[in-house]
Amino acid sequence: MFNFKQTFILTLFFILPLILASPLPSPASNPASQRYLVVYKKGTTASERYTHQLWLKLQFYTTYINAETKITSNLDFNSWQAYGLTAPPELAEKVKEDSVIDWVQPNQGFKISGQQITDLPGLKRISSRGLPAANAPYLFPDSAGSQVEVYVVDTGVKRDHPQFEGRVLKGISFIDDGIDGDGNGHGTHVAGIIASRDFGVAKKTTIIPVRVLDANGSGDTESFLKGLEFVNSAALSSSLPSVVNMSLDGPADRAVDQAVETVLNSGFIVVTAAGNFNQDACERSPARVSNAIAVGATDPRTDQMADFSNFGSCVAINAPGVGILSTFIGKKTGGDGDDFDTKTLDGTSMSCPHVTGVVALMLSKNPKLTAVQVKSALIAGATSGVLTVKSGTTDKNLFNGGVVGL
Repeated sequence: MFNFKQTFILTLFFILPLILASPLPSPASNPASQRYLVVYKKGTTASERYTHQLWLKLQFYTTYINAETKITSNLDFNSWQAYGLTAPPELAEKVKEDSVIDWVQPNQGFKISGQQITDLPGLKRISSRGLPAANAPYLFPDSAGSQVEVYVVDTGVKRDHPQFEGRVLKGISFIDDGIDGDGNGHGTHVAGIIASRDFGVAKKTTIIPVRVLDANGSGDTESFLKGLEFVNSAALSSSLPSVVNMSLDGPADRAVDQAVETVLNSGFIVVTAAGNFNQDACERSPARVSNAIAVGATDPRTDQMADFSNFGSCVAINAPGVGILSTFIGKKTGGDGDDFDTKTLDGTSMSCPHVTGVVALMLSKNPKLTAVQVKSALIAGATSGVLTVKSGTTDKNLFNGGVVGL
């Protein structure tokens, strides 16, 4: 197999002076550049990665000097590395040939989904085996998720919303648009389901925003991987148990899957939306990652699986995702001071944080639980036989009393 590293390192000091001393070739008109995610083989050394990128930059300034070319980021998950690349398809094909490269893929899009409908929180449904009475309470332990950190990988979170009572840390953004916080509202809504005072499942949990989606609710593989790289590093340095909430969805993506698996292998619990396309969740990322907890959406008023919810064997459990009231950005109409807005949304983006909140309750009582133990306990404690679901999908319905002893 042709090895760029061997060829390049042996000839670099002979070729480079010739390139610099001679007129550059006249490159052919390059096709439009596209964005890629390039993944190195596991075990690749820093020296090999440096040599590969040195060769790549040489291509930028010679053969592809007329094209848009750029290394947009370098990602390090300890056990494997990758980088973002903007380049013509022809150059991306050449990159694939290097023996240090595992694969090259398009930088795919990820996004949220939700729409405004009638107000109806789902809290009381997750603390009842059957459809609850109109005046049924939401039951939760006194610990309420304290001493647990939840990374919300989303559009950001409005940190000063009074419903969070100061429990949202600054976090980080990987979207370069100058927005500090949440420009969309989706992440704030999700965080509110997890941990807000009135709408939250785990009312004492700490939220850490990881912004990988823009004000339109869209992002790509590269920004998502930057977020997961941060989570993997930050959570490893924390003494508290951690949960990662991913209320987002995209097409099947090998790099995203591997990044999520890395976070799981580092000891963290990952909860993800099954997706809102009424299709097999096993065809979507990150829902198809086996040890992640992919959540389908149900209507807590009827126990019907939502018509938009993805389905199939990759859905681990179901939770309320229709008519979910939670925190939002902005002020209420005519409001002032701390009179911040709320909103009611539909989506597996809303069912996912219900499960995340229950996981936080579990970890608050037993911080040593592993991802496998948490997933197994959620499924074992869930209610069976009450939901109407789509073919091939579990009928397990989230029940917090089944895992936190209410």
